[in-house]
Amino acid sequence: DQEASAFTVSYSAPSKENIILSLPMGDGAPIVDENGQKTPWKTNPITQRKDIVIRKPGVYGKDIIVNKNVREFPDMIGQSESIRKAAAFFYDMGIVAGTSADTFSPELPLNRAQSARLFTLTANWYNQYSDGRYVDVRPEDWFFGAAGSAKEKGIMTGTNAAGNLFSPYWAISRVQFFSIAGRMLRLKMHYYVIPEDSLEQVLDYTDRPSLPDWALQDIALVTKVGLVRQNSGKIFDPDHIMTRAESLEALYALHEKLWPAT
Repeated sequence: DQEASAFTVSYSAPSKENIILSLPMGDGAPIVDENGQKTPWKTNPITQRKDIVIRKPGVYGKDIIVNKNVREFPDMIGQSESIRKAAAFFYDMGIVAGTSADTFSPELPLNRAQSARLFTLTANWYNQYSDGRYVDVRPEDWFFGAAGSAKEKGIMTGTNAAGNLFSPYWAISRVQFFSIAGRMLRLKMHYYVIPEDSLEQVLDYTDRPSLPDWALQDIALVTKVGLVRQNSGKIFDPDHIMTRAESLEALYALHEKLWPAT
């Protein structure tokens, strides 16, 4: 019952193998046991559902309780429904967190370190031990694995000619963000490359001349598949700095492309 505030799964006899409970990703609902303790879960990369080992061989199972308790940060009230849905989804997955106990800070700019984490976790490419060999990224940095994973998978590179600077705290622009999304579609989902003679038709933006050459293929791809929200003026605005809210809304649309419903 998806509308129930809680449900339980109980077992009265030992089992001979693991019993795994598979749940939808949900919208921010914490999962706890009968004692109120959080129950660990892992994202199944194939089904994109929460897999919980609720019972091991020879052990009596415990009740698992799923509370329908959507976390709504006060500063998210007033955001669009699509942004709130995306934020709740990624918060529930553990990919994004609030900036404090009571704030989500949707209008804060997104930086390169945060972007690397968002993209690699969404694609299930994150490896906490991946070393990008950047001089400005230390093993103890929270973004160490994300920066290395993004470089390893070919979606983010260094910011200098030598390629050994990651510049983790630089804000990420709209053209940079959507270029990464385009690379992910090509590298993970094997999306086609837009033919050269079709680029100008696809890139029907009034500020098309301001798009850098290195980004044209990726921006054309994300435009073609509908990841870029068109505005009335057909302006791409490549130098616009992405906010946390905008990024999560776009990332949710990308997630649906990477993990299509079966």
